[in-house]
Amino acid sequence: MIAINRFLLILLCSASLSACLDGTSNNADGLVPVGALALNRTNTCTDYRRYIAQALTRRYLNQSPIYYPLIDIARADSELNLAVEAASASAAPDNVSQTNTQEAGVDEGDIVKVDSNGLIYTLGYGQLSIVKGFPAGQMELLSVLYQKDFNADELYIDEDQQTAILIGYGAVQRMMNADILPRQLNGTVIQFIDISDPTNPVIKNEYRLEGYRMTSRLIGQTLHLLTRYQVEAPADLLANKEFNQLLSDYYTLIVDPKAASSAGQDKTVLALQIERLITDAVTVADISELLPWLYTQTGVDNNYQDLVTCADIYLPELKVNPGLMAISSFSTDGQNISSVAVMNNAWITYATQTALYVAQTSNGWWWWADPGQQRNQSVVYKFDLTSGKPDYRGLASIVGMIKDRFSMSEDNGFLRVVASEQWYDEDENRMRSQHLIQILKENSRQLKLQNVGSTEPFGADEAVFAVRFVGDRGYVVTFRNIDPLFTFDLSDPAQPRLAGELEIPGFSTYMHPLDATHILTIGRGANLSQIQLQVFDVSNTGSPVQQFVHTLTTGENSYSWSPALYDPHAFTYYAPDGLLAIPYSYYDAIHADFYQTITSFKIDLNQGISELGAVRHDDLFRDAVCAGIQDTTVASYQSLCVPSYNYWYSAPRRAAYMTSGNETFLYTISNVGVKASPALDPATVINAVVLPVKALQ
Repeated sequence: MIAINRFLLILLCSASLSACLDGTSNNADGLVPVGALALNRTNTCTDYRRYIAQALTRRYLNQSPIYYPLIDIARADSELNLAVEAASASAAPDNVSQTNTQEAGVDEGDIVKVDSNGLIYTLGYGQLSIVKGFPAGQMELLSVLYQKDFNADELYIDEDQQTAILIGYGAVQRMMNADILPRQLNGTVIQFIDISDPTNPVIKNEYRLEGYRMTSRLIGQTLHLLTRYQVEAPADLLANKEFNQLLSDYYTLIVDPKAASSAGQDKTVLALQIERLITDAVTVADISELLPWLYTQTGVDNNYQDLVTCADIYLPELKVNPGLMAISSFSTDGQNISSVAVMNNAWITYATQTALYVAQTSNGWWWWADPGQQRNQSVVYKFDLTSGKPDYRGLASIVGMIKDRFSMSEDNGFLRVVASEQWYDEDENRMRSQHLIQILKENSRQLKLQNVGSTEPFGADEAVFAVRFVGDRGYVVTFRNIDPLFTFDLSDPAQPRLAGELEIPGFSTYMHPLDATHILTIGRGANLSQIQLQVFDVSNTGSPVQQFVHTLTTGENSYSWSPALYDPHAFTYYAPDGLLAIPYSYYDAIHADFYQTITSFKIDLNQGISELGAVRHDDLFRDAVCAGIQDTTVASYQSLCVPSYNYWYSAPRRAAYMTSGNETFLYTISNVGVKASPALDPATVINAVVLPVKALQ
């Protein structure tokens, strides 16, 4: 009950910030000075304790922070059989599709991976399934490894180390006080799996980290994992009756200032008393109580330790909500780990083969004295990844908000960033916005990313929907009533410029470079209920052209959806053959039916976009789940197996391509199975494998 009351009162405090404890004053321009955002490595645990005490004080006495995410045609049978037989003669495919990533050489975790031997690794319902995908006619399930106390949703394969790496959300518990609930009920789990024998995968190492997983990247044979740990007040302080009574009195005065005179209490005096108790508690607490914890299991050996030491923590002067973003680097054999941590609330990350950038907006730090004075602002931190532990290299303060990781891109040592500022125009009584691209260059001596160039503002009063950088060009899609595609010439970092603009109905949410002069996009057209694919010819940056457009049809009064609209991992473009496959779902209102498919396309820069066909997995769901339920009147059968109900569970989530000789095959993967089809004839299924779904049986 104490915890609930405290939460409610913090919200009340947030709603009346002017009555809460004042913070540091804003600059006249409404921006936090860059010096207050710069990171400094802690020298001692005393420095860290001091920062935590001050930040916790502001957490309890000031405004609550805004959190972000705990912040993707049939042919004759004889011809088909010949193709399958020819493919069977080869032991491994000549080429396979890979996870769609932002940067070459920087792998990203996904729910499906395919190795060079044609083995398909897929995660779903708490299990890792390994399927022999090649040859397509001999496809079979090799093994299933069930996860204990966690659910993996990121997967990597290191073929050289014969290791699969699973990352997910799972149980992590540590008791600090017998009278207090465990500090962290769940956190991040990472497993290293020996797949040298794919019929018998074996767990080699397991790590459990306090803190939720933000993202990860695999560069060479080093995995970089980012987690965020919320630093809590010491357990003894939370159980302190005096502390809870002081908080209750303090929040009462905020809600009802007149109560001060009747009770003879003073808000400032109460705040000082609360600050004293917090400082005393943090000073005497075991330092492990203030740091994220790591549990290691190697074989039968277990080990508990702090994830980072005080000397591995970077702190800004600005007092942010006390959360540590840990950057942990593992070798892919699971034998080594090193970590550093940064006190911030960043959630946007972008990585190259040599550097990691993390961005935090002003929504993620404490508002200053008057939140109305704080302009949209972002800070970008750079870390070098080439020298063992990530090494802090500097920061940049940017006016505006950064949308996502695609809004950042590095080229020849220059970081390009799209930032958007929004403000309220009192004269016009409406919200306004504008965007620009800034070019940043590292100054290692000053630990800064210096602004060397910037475009003029563009896209007035529109929202950014998609960004992509390709070489020395930039592309931005904004939207309000129409979809402008802006093209930028970034060849001179000191003088980046808007080169061209094309206005068309609808909007794009993801842009994929086909080559140096063509962009393939997915989004919605003039009819916002329909998904649209487009190819743009950008060979002339001053005059971009919509070369081809294809609208995926649905029934009348229907609505369509695809994870590929917002998850690039669900967008599988196979460049060798110009093939695209995406998960595609739509509801047919006329027939009251829901369709979940992988739909594939041929992308030809001369002939346009051709829809090749679709693959459904409804039948695999019935084989995997419904066939095992003998009594069709039981609730489990009625809830899972009545037509249309099971479509959610049978939705194909990813696609993959494999080529052998002149033949290419499409593989569609769902939680309940894998199907193989000729790439140009998806509806003709060559083979299918049903995956056991223990969680639904």
